[in-house]
Amino acid sequence: DLPPPPAPVPDSAAAVAAVPEQYQIPATVGDGGATAAPTTEEAAAALAKAEKKKKKNKKKDAAISEFEIPERLQPLPSDTDAERKKKTRAIKALKSKHREKTKEVETAQKQRSWQDFVSGGKKKKKR
Repeated sequence: DLPPPPAPVPDSAAAVAAVPEQYQIPATVGDGGATAAPTTEEAAAALAKAEKKKKKNKKKDAAISEFEIPERLQPLPSDTDAERKKKTRAIKALKSKHREKTKEVETAQKQRSWQDFVSGGKKKKKR
C-alpha cells in the first residue's frame, strides 16, 4: 500500500568515479592548488562538448573507413535460422546507412570543390 522508499543517493566521490574519464571535467587550479568541484552547468557543458566532438569524429571516420560488421551481428554456427535472418536484416540496414552517408560526404566534397572553383574563377578574371 505504501510507495517504495526512495533510492539511496550515491556519495559524490562514487558518482564521479562512475563517470567515464573522457567526460570528466579537469579540476580548476585556483587558490594555491586547491581544486574546485565543477558545477552542474559546467559538467553539462563539458558533456555536451565531448559528445559533439565525438559525433564530429564519428562522421569523419564514417566517410573514411570501410563498412565493418559489428561483432554482435556476426553470424555464429550456434544461431538459429530466425537469429541469422534478423542479423542479416540488421547488417543490410547498417550497410545501407553507411552507403548513404558515404554518398552524402562525396556530394558535399564535390559541391564544396565546385563552389571554391566558381568563387575563385571570378577573382582571377578581373583585370
